[in-house]
Amino acid sequence: PATSTAVSIAPTVSVDTSAAIVKTTFAQPLAKGSAGDDVRQLQTRLAELGFQPGEVDGQFGSLTQQAVWAYKKLVGGMSWQELDNSNNKTTVSNDLWQQMQDPHAIAPRRPQGPGTTHVEVYLPLQVLVVFKDDVAVFIAHISSGELLDDGVTPATFCETVTMDTDANGEPLSEPEKKDVCAESKTPGGLFRFTRRYEGKRVGPLGGMLNPVYFNYGIAVHGAENVPTHPASHGCVRVTNQTADWFFATVKNGTPIYLYD
Repeated sequence: PATSTAVSIAPTVSVDTSAAIVKTTFAQPLAKGSAGDDVRQLQTRLAELGFQPGEVDGQFGSLTQQAVWAYKKLVGGMSWQELDNSNNKTTVSNDLWQQMQDPHAIAPRRPQGPGTTHVEVYLPLQVLVVFKDDVAVFIAHISSGELLDDGVTPATFCETVTMDTDANGEPLSEPEKKDVCAESKTPGGLFRFTRRYEGKRVGPLGGMLNPVYFNYGIAVHGAENVPTHPASHGCVRVTNQTADWFFATVKNGTPIYLYD
C-alpha cells in the first residue's frame, strides 16, 4: 500500500529511449565506506541528475549515502517505509547503476514556467526537489514530522526546550525555557517561504540550521540527523551540509508544494 501511495504523488520521471549512451559496469556493489573510481562515477552521475552526493572525491560518505536514498525513492519508486525496512538501504548494485545511467528527466507536478524557482516535497517518499525553470537542480532526502506505526497519524511530543524564536519563528529578545507539547505534523498544501534566519535557531519545534519558514514555526532547515523515516517535530529536515545551498537558492515568496 505504501508503494502505491508513493507512486500516486511522485513527479514524472521519464527516460529518453532514443538517446545513444555507452554504459559502464561495476565489478562489485558499492556502499557507504567504498572508495575509488566507481564511487567517483556514481557521485558524478548523481550530481548530474540533481542529487546532492557532496564533493566528487571517490569516497562514499554520508552525503553520497543520502543522495542514493533519494534516488532509490524518487526514481526507483520506493516508499520511505520500503527504504527504512530494507537491509541494503545504501547499496548500489550493478543493476541499479545500469538504471542510473539512463537519460532520466524529472519533471515537476506543478510546472511554473521559465524564470521561476519552486520547491516540491513528496512526503510519502520523504524527498524534496528544487526546480529552476522546471528543471530539477536540487534533490534531497528529507525527514519530516514523526508518524505513528500506521505511517499516517502524527506522533505527539512533550519536551522542555530553551528557545530563541517564538511559535512563528520570530527571534525572542531573550532565550526562554518552556515546556512544549504538540503534534509532529508536517502539513500538506501550497505555501510560500515567508521568513529566513541564517545560522542556528532554537524554537518550539527544536534546533535548526538556516531555517526557511513556510507555515508559522515550520521550516525547511539543516539538521544533524536525517534518518530514513519521518522523525522531526514537523519541520522538513535536510542535511546541515546542504542547508547553505538551499538557504541561498530559495527566497521569501518562493512557492513550496507539499504532497501528502
